[in-house]
Amino acid sequence: AQIIVADDDRVSSHLVCALLRKQGYQPEAAFDVPSFFVLSLRAPAPDVVLLDLHMPGGSGVESVKGFMEHPTLRHIPLVLMSGTSGSPAETMGLQLGAKAFLGKPIDPVRLLSAVAAALGTKGPTT
Repeated sequence: AQIIVADDDRVSSHLVCALLRKQGYQPEAAFDVPSFFVLSLRAPAPDVVLLDLHMPGGSGVESVKGFMEHPTLRHIPLVLMSGTSGSPAETMGLQLGAKAFLGKPIDPVRLLSAVAAALGTKGPTT
């Protein structure tokens, strides 16, 4: 499954991508909001998007809103990540249709569980 990991923290992004790759997924990293949207819109469409709520180039709420309202993107499962749990952005993101919220530091078990749930499968191949 193709997964976009949008996180401006390059260490965190690298660790998440490495974990996903080890499980057989095909992650691709984006480090700011504009590149996140460019990668999301590229064909083939990603199967899941992991989005950090605090990235350069746009606010978390606006990014989630733009993603969920975009006719091409809104069907792609979105999993939010942030070091600030319980924030208005988390609440708004989930209300807008995000599938899950993961607090940072990312717990590998919760990450893989959230990705599998977003994919509707128990593993990386669909």
